[in-house]
Amino acid sequence: MDITRFWYLGSILVSFAGLGFLDWRHGITAGTQRSKVLLAILSATAWLLFWDVAGIWFGIFFKGSGPWQIGLFIAPEIPVEELVFLLFLNYLTLLVFLVARKYRERLPLAKISGTIVVVLILNLVLSSQPRLYLEAYTYMLVNLVFLLPLFFWFYRVNRQNRLPVDSILFTLAIVSLLTAVFDPLLIYNQIVGYHWSRTSGLLLWLAPLEDFAYPLAGTILISLILDHKEWRHEITS
Repeated sequence: MDITRFWYLGSILVSFAGLGFLDWRHGITAGTQRSKVLLAILSATAWLLFWDVAGIWFGIFFKGSGPWQIGLFIAPEIPVEELVFLLFLNYLTLLVFLVARKYRERLPLAKISGTIVVVLILNLVLSSQPRLYLEAYTYMLVNLVFLLPLFFWFYRVNRQNRLPVDSILFTLAIVSLLTAVFDPLLIYNQIVGYHWSRTSGLLLWLAPLEDFAYPLAGTILISLILDHKEWRHEITS
C-alpha cells in the first residue's frame, strides 16, 4: 500500500489533534457554549464548501495531480481532505479569535497585526504579476458574491453591538500569515491546481491573493456567531 496518499490527510489530522490538545490544555473554548462553538465551525465550513463548489463551477481551481491524497471525493473536484482542511482552518480561526478576545487588554494586538500586514503587503508587491484582462478577475468576482453578505451582516451587527474589531483584525492577520506560508506548499506539491488565467496575478509567494478571502470570510463569520448580542456568553478568565 502506498502511504504517500495519506500524507496530506494525515498531516491535517495531526495538526487538528494538536489544536485539540492546546484547546484542552489551556481551556480556550471552556468558557464558551459548546453549541455556539460547533455552530461557528460548521457554519463557516459549509459557507466555504459552497464557495469551493462555485470556484470549481467557474473553472477557477481543481484537485491537483499530486500523489498526496487518498482519492475519495465529497463532490466533483472536492476531495475529502478539503472538508477536513476547512474544519481545521475554522477551528484554528475560532481558537485564535477566542485567545485574542480574552487577552485583548494584555496583548499588543494592533502592533502584531500591523507588522504582519506590512510583511504581507511587501510580499504582495514583490511576487505579483497583475493580469489586465476581464477573465483574470473571475475568482475575485466569485469572492465578492460570497463576501458581500458577510460584510453587510457585520455592518448591521457592529452598529447594534460593538464587536471586538481589534481581536477580529488580529485573528485575520494570524490566519492570513499562516495561509501565506502553507497555501504555496499545497500549490507547489500539486494538492490543488488553478486555471491561472482566471486569477488576477496578484500573489503572496505562490498563492493567489484571492485565496485570502477564505480566512477573511471565516474570521468574519466565526466572530459574528461568537459575539452576537443574543448569543454571547462571556469567556471566564
